[in-house]
Amino acid sequence: MEITYEKLGIFIPESDFDLIEREILPNGSIYKAVEHAKCIKAQKESFLEDGKSVWEYNRKAQKDFLEMISDCWRKNVWFPYNDERSSAFGSNFFICANPDGSEDLAKMSIVDNKRVVSTIKRLSKPRSGRFAFLNNEIKTCQVFET
Repeated sequence: MEITYEKLGIFIPESDFDLIEREILPNGSIYKAVEHAKCIKAQKESFLEDGKSVWEYNRKAQKDFLEMISDCWRKNVWFPYNDERSSAFGSNFFICANPDGSEDLAKMSIVDNKRVVSTIKRLSKPRSGRFAFLNNEIKTCQVFET
């Protein structure tokens, strides 16, 4: 296992990982790249009872998650998820990944025993959201606001 740090054109062999961790400032991009590579290596070397590696299960879970988003978009429905942007506002907030590749911050509330979803603000333009790469063709999105 090795890292090629493309932005700087640096190749880092696995034998240097521990040295780099001691010498490079934490939170720097090279340090993070080494940490990420070590994590992947550990996942590939950890096997479960059925003989599959943790890495194989993580790749399958990632593929299934992205397929769920694509399924929603094929039905012209936004996909709800949480990340640091929504978590900062509280537990009732979430991100809507829209079929056009945009994202909205939304809030769910209960009104008269019914769930009501309100769009708070647009977080990213069409074709520029976190999962926009899944969308090969631009679709019109129906936005539900209250």
